[in-house]
Amino acid sequence: MAICNQSPFKLSSSSSSSTNLFKTTPSTQNFQIIKCKTCLSSKPLKTEPEPVFKTVKTFAPATFANIGPGFDFLGCAIDGVGDHVSLSIDPDVQPGHILISSIDGIGNSSKKLSEDPLWNCAGIAAISVMKMLGVRSTGLSL
Repeated sequence: MAICNQSPFKLSSSSSSSTNLFKTTPSTQNFQIIKCKTCLSSKPLKTEPEPVFKTVKTFAPATFANIGPGFDFLGCAIDGVGDHVSLSIDPDVQPGHILISSIDGIGNSSKKLSEDPLWNCAGIAAISVMKMLGVRSTGLSL
């Protein structure tokens, strides 16, 4: 279980006079100086929930677009052809990271795809979802 913390940065205003914070001088009439201070103590924001599933499998059908002139917005799913993706919790993967463990396909098609998550659209999407959900306590394998 991981605990996410709030940012340690707090905004504070500075003024040359400690008695009158709203006193303006010709040099500071149009703006106020704001400094960013760090604080060592931070409050827990939330506790990351336990995973609901250990493995998730999904299918995305293949599509083709540009059916004809004027129909560039239409796409059709092709029955039976598409991508199968499995995502599982992997204790061998560093928490908060993604590993693409294997890519299978017909013929040599899978060899054209990168197993580096930063160079694979499935890896990029998985990283984005992990960031959006704040997943930091577990590593995932595609």
